Amino acid sequence: TTLREGELQPGVHFNCRIRKELGLALAEIGTRRIEYPIAYSSRGGRVDDIRDAIEEAKKSSNDLQAILQCRACKEDVENASQYGADGCAVYLGVTEKHRKGKLGGLDRGKAIEQLSESIGLLKDLGFRYRRAVLEDVSRFFTSEKGFEDTQAYLSRLLNSVRKAGATIVSIPDTSGIIPHTKVSDIVRKMKRFTDLPLAAHFHNDYGNALANAIEAFSAGVEEIHVSIYGLGARNGIVDHYEMVSNLEDIHGVSTGEKREQLMVLYKRFEQLTKIPIPWRHP
Repeated sequence: TTLREGELQPGVHFNCRIRKELGLALAEIGTRRIEYPIAYSSRGGRVDDIRDAIEEAKKSSNDLQAILQCRACKEDVENASQYGADGCAVYLGVTEKHRKGKLGGLDRGKAIEQLSESIGLLKDLGFRYRRAVLEDVSRFFTSEKGFEDTQAYLSRLLNSVRKAGATIVSIPDTSGIIPHTKVSDIVRKMKRFTDLPLAAHFHNDYGNALANAIEAFSAGVEEIHVSIYGLGARNGIVDHYEMVSNLEDIHGVSTGEKREQLMVLYKRFEQLTKIPIPWRHP
């Protein structure tokens, strides 16, 4: 998700050429899914630029899936249908803190309805990959959970998005507050609630993103989100190289990526973006 989450890092912006060349570079090393943003006219984005980058990347690999991410609302989902992507993720803040603080007091029933309707619309539009992103859901498993963040509500939410046609559910640690000792237990609980594949998206606010991602993978999470340098909002997310090298070198897991080409990818990223490889990067 370098091309989407990566641009949430303050000061980072990819022009049309960079987005196209990075997509190609990722496809060439065997990255299975590349996530792109949708263009918001208020931010000066152009649909054609992102659509062209997706087309270029898909031409270079038969196995690649191009994925978009947008808000769980009709306007964004209909916008997402213009890009020629294989899949789309829709996100909604489902916790009490998000619903009351960011979404104008949206109640639990309406949150379930809004996310499920967006998944249903993705299905109607022909997206093969449909990810329900339960933004900030990690709070359900911490002392920061709200009174309304109950297991019964979470179960209803998961059942509803599954019925609507979700093919995968994302359980992001949006705030980076989960210690690695809790990750396996959270994954096991989620797998009791749903038989859908799980995606994990760990932020690095407390420096735990990599450890949490490895623990989540070991516990059975099928998709881990990474970005080059770990770029992302605030303190970033899991670094692409660190995740692949840990799985390949230490855990003996084949990721399907060309491990020996990762340095080439990172050098290319440095050349294109002028963002230097961090001095202490492994």
